[in-house]
Amino acid sequence: MMYVFLSFLVFNLIAFFSPKRLVPIEIYATYVFAYAYGGTTMVLKMIAFPGYAGFYT
Repeated sequence: MMYVFLSFLVFNLIAFFSPKRLVPIEIYATYVFAYAYGGTTMVLKMIAFPGYAGFYT
């Protein structure tokens, strides 16, 4: 289990510190898409599963 945690930490640090060639509009569009996708998924889960909303109250 420690190996999984350590490899997760190492790979995330590599991804965080690697140089990225994105212009600000691409970063903004990615954030907006992720936020909208997450919100839509949550709403659809609340509609499909009535007990799902209990986790957020």
